[in-house]
Parts: sequence; C-alpha cells; structure tokens
Amino acid sequence: GRYFNTEFVLKKINVKEYREDPNIDIFYERGSKYFEFFSNKTPIGFFRLRYKNGVVNHGNAFVYENQRGKGWGNKILFVSLIPIKEIFSDPKIVYLQIHKHGEQNIYINDKLFGIENRYTETVEPNRFGFKENLTIPEYLYYDTIDSLLDRNKKKIDELEVILIKNKIEDEN
Repeated sequence: GRYFNTEFVLKKINVKEYREDPNIDIFYERGSKYFEFFSNKTPIGFFRLRYKNGVVNHGNAFVYENQRGKGWGNKILFVSLIPIKEIFSDPKIVYLQIHKHGEQNIYINDKLFGIENRYTETVEPNRFGFKENLTIPEYLYYDTIDSLLDRNKKKIDELEVILIKNKIEDEN
C-alpha cells in the first residue's frame, strides 16, 4: 500500500556538483535514478536507485548540509523504500553496499536490515551484477522489499516526508 502521497516531478540536475563533496561517493551509471526528498516543503537530501532483474540498489544517500544532525541519515532508507514498488515493475530484493570502516553507517544498517542480512562482498561487480566503484571487501546488506517494509513499518509510518521528486541525472 501507499504510505503517503508521493508526487514524481522531473527536475534536471547535474550530479557533478556533488562529486567534490567528501561526504558522498557519487558516480553516474546509465539507468541510475536520483530522487530528492522533502519534509514540509523543505529539501532534505537525495538518494539513487538502480534496478536490475528484480534487485533494487539504494545508494548515494545524501543529506544536505543544513539538514544534518536531525536524524535523516537514519531515515533515508525508509524514504527510498516507499516509492520502490511504484517505480519498478517487479522489485524483490533491496540492497546497499558500504565501506567496512564506516562505523556509524554499519550501526544504522545493522538496525535497518538486521545484522543477519549483512554479508562481506569481495567481488566487483557484486553478487547482483552491479558495479559499486568502492573498496573491496565491503559490507553488502540485502533483504526482500516486503521484509524491509515489515521490519521498519512503524518508523516508515512516522515519517513526515510528503514529497519525492525524480531528479533526472545530467552528465553534461
């Protein structure tokens, strides 16, 4: 079901403007979809979704500097789960892959996915066929979309995000 009203509005951006930011590893890949999310009409940040053979990759999660320290880093995966079933034809698995040395990131994703769904990834491209451009070995978290929605339902229902815009990535 629909957790809140999502509206998809196309907006061109240039992902290059974020490449110099030390807080995010951003890279362009064909088929990437970037989404900006808002709370009370205030832009909070963006994330990238990629899809292949029933697998959705959540990545490049980024909270704008003026919104940091407000808990959005913990909520950004919840925000991305909401539109996945509407965007992709048959999503079964959601995964994300992170550096093994990001202790805060590991702590957050152990809670979101469950530590039982954390794996060490040692190949590039990874087990789902996605290229990550990161440093192997890394942690890869994955679970079914339905299990993630069920596990985090209470926190998703509490979200105050009311608008998600599809941002068209523009390399030029």
